[in-house]
Amino acid sequence: MPRPLRKEGRREPCGTIDATTLRKEGRREPCGTIDATTLRKEGRREPCGTIDATTLRKEGRREPCGTIDATTLRKEGRREPCGTIDATTLRKEGRREPCGTIDATTLRKEERREPCGTIDATTLRKEGDENHVAL
Repeated sequence: MPRPLRKEGRREPCGTIDATTLRKEGRREPCGTIDATTLRKEGRREPCGTIDATTLRKEGRREPCGTIDATTLRKEGRREPCGTIDATTLRKEGRREPCGTIDATTLRKEERREPCGTIDATTLRKEGDENHVAL
């Protein structure tokens, strides 16, 4: 009950009063009680993590790492961070996939050799390639 506390000249416990009321009284709100939109309307900076990448880009600002997907990055002519794009997409674009993102079956369909460790001994034997089986 914030009102009786203030009437008695005491401070309310943290988290019991909202940011709007605090601002009306000329006080600062504790962190996390106000959203980024309101902060921007008041010409203040929002704390990290409260605003999404789309809004940031509309305002000509850079989004923090990890908030935007590879497809959007490519549309904007930017490079995606490692690990955000799969091998199929990479191949469509004529790029090489990073190690470990493509399985042996796909490699064989494309008449390429699979990297070591991606195919098991049973499959090799079925294909008559017993020489490569580690005994």
